[in-house]
Amino acid sequence: MLSIYEASAGSGKTYKLAFEYIKLLLGYKSEGTDRYYLSKSNANRHRSILAITFTNKATEEMKRRIIHELAVLAQMEPGWEKESSYLDDLIKLFGCTVDEIRAAAANALRNILCDFSFFNISTIDSFFQLILRTFAREAELTGNYELDLHSDYAVAYGVNELFQSLAITHDDPDTQRTVKWITDYLMSKMERGDSTSLFNRTAKLHKNFIRLINDLNNETLATRHAEISEYLADHSRIENFLTQINEYRRILIADIQQACRDALSAIDTHCSTLKSGVNGKFTKLLVSRSTDTKLAKPSAMIIDAADDPSSTFTNGLKKQIETHPMPELERAIQSACRTIIDNYGIMITASLIQQNIFVLGVLSKIFGFIEQFRTENNTLLLSDTNSLLRNIIGEDDTPFIYERLGLRLHHFLIDEFQDTSRMQWDNLRPMVSESISTNSDCLIIGDEKQCIYRFRNSDPSLLQHHIEEQFAGQT
Repeated sequence: MLSIYEASAGSGKTYKLAFEYIKLLLGYKSEGTDRYYLSKSNANRHRSILAITFTNKATEEMKRRIIHELAVLAQMEPGWEKESSYLDDLIKLFGCTVDEIRAAAANALRNILCDFSFFNISTIDSFFQLILRTFAREAELTGNYELDLHSDYAVAYGVNELFQSLAITHDDPDTQRTVKWITDYLMSKMERGDSTSLFNRTAKLHKNFIRLINDLNNETLATRHAEISEYLADHSRIENFLTQINEYRRILIADIQQACRDALSAIDTHCSTLKSGVNGKFTKLLVSRSTDTKLAKPSAMIIDAADDPSSTFTNGLKKQIETHPMPELERAIQSACRTIIDNYGIMITASLIQQNIFVLGVLSKIFGFIEQFRTENNTLLLSDTNSLLRNIIGEDDTPFIYERLGLRLHHFLIDEFQDTSRMQWDNLRPMVSESISTNSDCLIIGDEKQCIYRFRNSDPSLLQHHIEEQFAGQT
């Protein structure tokens, strides 16, 4: 059974995780039932339990807590006189006596301390590195590879090698195409009055470019690497895509201009014979927008009018429409304002694509130099771990993994699950599924409101509903 415990801060999730570990350590589940009994022999039971946290600090705290609670249960903690807060719950769960709990806790504590290297509480990255080093040959790695926790240096190396290669192979057609991409990019920066110091390593633009490549080197790219590489291999696709973006942007601007002209026409039709009408400042905004081809943020007046067109009316017109409604005028004004707001949001996206699309033209070259860095330095980037394991761990390969690791895990306890990424879960899921299929219990604890690892592709939607869907009837 897979238990999902959604717990907010201060709700006792640490207590729950430690209790679950001690329960699995001291007890066993009767075959065919969900009833737990105290195990008379718990030798090496700790080897079959894996508790996963997301920081080294949390790992050490969890180890200390479990050791402490076992010592308190066994009355072996020096200077500690209070009973364990777990005692009553464990007696009720196992249906045993206090003395039996104490003896079992003392035995389990001795087993862990004498076999501490198999006290399996670790970060998810440490566990994955254990698997990867075991399967180094299958992953085409040498057993003594260096693990680089941050990809910043490797990406900076790839970018700088790209720039240097432009001078060395300047006659190559591919290089000339790359030069054109970079030239077009810098020209667009110049037209906007922005810095063009892309080749200056100390410049902000150079650092931002490296940061952008780093952001693109994520799990989305890893999971779609083959499709993306195939798409980028044909440079004409990127050029056609940019052409379509420019055309789409032109259509959005034309829609805004036409909607503003329609609103102005409605104002002229309904207010030309009246002494008062629409606010003059708002009318000037519409006139300006009816011919403007630049990207301008909607003003507060336009945003208000999108919700309430009458906010643009003078007091005289407001009194007039109390007796003579003008729905066509209100619809025209509201339509113009909503078109401005909606199209502005889309145009912002289109503009960002235009500004950064050149990166797609040089992306494959940069990743080629990053791969060169890995090979020459016998280095594995931490960000590569999940994609490599994804190719090793299959749906039916869990027994083989355990055989190679030299251990057999029956129970998985995963803390802070809201910070798990989709690819990390894809690598863990076959092992969790294997455990559940043998009537072993697993636990997931998390709170999507506390998700803090979005920069590492964490996916809180896994906790929200995906897990229950994947293990329907088993949670």
